[in-house]
Amino acid sequence: MDILFQNAAYMGSDFKDNLALMKAGDSPINLKVMILEKRMGAEEVVNELKPVAVNLGELVSTLKNDPRVLKNGSENIFFIIDKNNVLKAVVAYYFEDGWHFGANLPYNTLPCQCRFKWPVGSKVFYN
Repeated sequence: MDILFQNAAYMGSDFKDNLALMKAGDSPINLKVMILEKRMGAEEVVNELKPVAVNLGELVSTLKNDPRVLKNGSENIFFIIDKNNVLKAVVAYYFEDGWHFGANLPYNTLPCQCRFKWPVGSKVFYN
């Protein structure tokens, strides 16, 4: 597990179980970024951007080194394929106590999760 995750202030169970233990490795920072100009859910982001999933190393390198990363409690969003080959919407927030990580299915059928939309100003990092 990467030190970034070992020192996380919060890690959701889906992230911990399906992503955090994957080998991250080092990856160059060359991800595109889109700032949400309107509230958008995972399905809208995927349909609009058609992002190619990033790997865990790209997430780690981006959070550690990319000056475009939000560190004010706002969402940094990545789409990653987990250890079970399932595309997840991964969200990383930085608060005073450190990084917080969560992962959800982009197309979850539960009504409460289908309606969730990330706020304006959130950043989506993608290939």
